[in-house]
Amino acid sequence: MDPLKQVLVFAIAMKAWAEEKYTKIALNDEGVSMIGAAIGIAVSLIALVAVFSLAPVIGFNIDSAVDVPSGSAWNATENTAVITGVSLWTQNAGLLALAVMVSILSLVIFSIMAIRDRGGQ
Repeated sequence: MDPLKQVLVFAIAMKAWAEEKYTKIALNDEGVSMIGAAIGIAVSLIALVAVFSLAPVIGFNIDSAVDVPSGSAWNATENTAVITGVSLWTQNAGLLALAVMVSILSLVIFSIMAIRDRGGQ
């Protein structure tokens, strides 16, 4: 057999072998998805702590960024109906916490379904 033809046959066989291995790896990623779910839960908890610790401070800084003259309708000390950044944050913090808990719960359900699809392994 011609040496050039041998090299060509070997390269074609190597390409077919590599494509088969890639397909098996790409289709068999249950372990990676479980690790991804765990990382997603950890990152979301860290983000939740960061948002809950920084947002009230940011709301206060926005409120105190500009001096509103007395007698103005936008002066929060004279007009108690004006919504401040801190009060807005306090009202909506529960909704944000609920959204994050639903997201974490969906990751847990995804993980359970992935384990179930693999037959409990």
